[in-house]
Amino acid sequence: MHLQLSTPATNQPVNKIRKNMRQEGILQIISLIFLAALPRYFVLSPLVMVGYYCLYAILVSVSGYYLYKFYQFYQRLSTANLSTKEHLYGAYYEIRIHLEMYRSFTYIILVLMLGFATLYGLVDTPHILKSIQDKLNVNGIIVLAVALTGVVTLIGIVTECTLESYYGRYVKEIRQQIADLTAGE
Repeated sequence: MHLQLSTPATNQPVNKIRKNMRQEGILQIISLIFLAALPRYFVLSPLVMVGYYCLYAILVSVSGYYLYKFYQFYQRLSTANLSTKEHLYGAYYEIRIHLEMYRSFTYIILVLMLGFATLYGLVDTPHILKSIQDKLNVNGIIVLAVALTGVVTLIGIVTECTLESYYGRYVKEIRQQIADLTAGE
């Protein structure tokens, strides 16, 4: 059964999501350009510089894939026919899939950042690691593990808050429209 929807009300949250996606896409491209130039402003050993650009190449390839999927999704939202409940369901689930992809992308970036921090710590600042190692005891290791877990948790929380503020309320609006249509049957 095809149930006609009021197109302006249905398109409003989708248009807001598209606007946020456009801003986010531009910001990600600018960030990639910024990260390419970042090592030139810091004194890094040649080994760390090579490691950085190897990790950067991985980041660019992962980001390229994500941005390609992101752009495809952005285009599909612009041409989405939201005139039936079934199409609205489709858009809703595509948005949910995009949000999960965003989460996984964030955690991939986190792993690359931790990889660079480890490389930098081992090669360019071994004296810091040596002083930490000399002072570490069981309590110190526990504190370090809790601190690292806290940083990862904080990044996860920031990711969730960003997703909620950029997309969450609009996804809820679409879900509410679907619920209203389902209740009206």
